[in-house]
Amino acid sequence: MGSLRLRFTAADAQAPVANYERTLDLADAIARISYMQEGVKFTREAFVSQPDEALLLRLSADRPGRISFDARLERPERSSVSTAAGGLELRGQLNDGRQGDQGVRFAARLAVRNTGGTVTVEGDVVRVRNANEVVLLVTAATDIKSFAGRKVEDARSAAAADLRAVAAWDYAAARRE
Repeated sequence: MGSLRLRFTAADAQAPVANYERTLDLADAIARISYMQEGVKFTREAFVSQPDEALLLRLSADRPGRISFDARLERPERSSVSTAAGGLELRGQLNDGRQGDQGVRFAARLAVRNTGGTVTVEGDVVRVRNANEVVLLVTAATDIKSFAGRKVEDARSAAAADLRAVAAWDYAAARRE
């Protein structure tokens, strides 16, 4: 459907990395990455909440104010990105294969929950600066009609509703869900 792109913007974001570790906890279905950079331990955790139809990505550092990045939702064709409810929305429609406008419609939403620092939305970019911890919430939907999966009439409404539902939870509660 599309990509979530993070570009880290801190002055030392390109500094060498040490003690890089990547794990997949199958019991809890959580992917983790941790590493040291300029004396700071950074950790990223990601999981998908099936009940909430959402991806949650938590970024943290063991020193305050060390998380700074720009986030984008991208797709190379047949899509647009706009500001939506303090985050971003990617939406579009595929060609139906007959040069018509009956192709699958899709939508994705991105919201940011930060502890410390600032979050601003400028055009098609969410900018996070000097945060202590950030949780990215990503939802997506299509209106494809198939024998399996969700039956969605409006992909944009479904992605927005999923985002509202998962945003009601804090990270720890969503992990337990």
